[in-house]
Amino acid sequence: SGKVYEKMPVQSSPIYTGTRIISRSPKSVFALDPVSGSLIWEVLLENITMAKGITFSKEPVPRIFVPTRDGVLEIDEISGKILGNFESGGAAVPPIIHDGKVIIATYEDGIKSFDLKSREQIWHLSLEKNGYKARVWSGFSFDVDTQLAYVVTGSSGGITGWYRTEPNLESSLIAFNIKTGAIEWLFRHIKHDIWDLDVVSNPIIFKLKKENVETKAVLTLSKTGDIILLN
Repeated sequence: SGKVYEKMPVQSSPIYTGTRIISRSPKSVFALDPVSGSLIWEVLLENITMAKGITFSKEPVPRIFVPTRDGVLEIDEISGKILGNFESGGAAVPPIIHDGKVIIATYEDGIKSFDLKSREQIWHLSLEKNGYKARVWSGFSFDVDTQLAYVVTGSSGGITGWYRTEPNLESSLIAFNIKTGAIEWLFRHIKHDIWDLDVVSNPIIFKLKKENVETKAVLTLSKTGDIILLN
């Protein structure tokens, strides 16, 4: 675009919609022509700095969904016009769009489902347990076959954990039903995390074949370098 931005880390990969490349700077979202690289539109936003991804949906009109510190912005892909905001609270990972719903993994207030048309909240899955709020900042995936979504969580903060004696949902991989918001199962990587050793990667969903038996599997990574592979 020919613009020079402040030296701040950009933690969001660009996406290609079929007609445009959509990306972001630390303070804006913008669309580029994929052939010439010229700037088509740019939306300046002061509250976008924590966004780690962008979601694109074609139906009913082409639009993108951008997580911000206030919620998820809905932006027209053609013009860059802001169409609305899903007031979920701060979000870092891109939302999941499915069956007329927007599923948003918030940073500190669990998972929320919204109606795509009315923007009204449908359900809320809290990730608070025994006074600890598990944070979501790095990974969120969806498997259409099982209708399960997978989210990885981090620590609620603090490196002096002598008082953190109760079980919680931190440093975990959690599978939940995308229709109801009910947790189906969870795997807790560190039971008493006081060193901020979050689970950090987007869950990867695939079919694992071993000894001629095929199993649906999910894989994620941790700050400690562990590869977590689960049914």
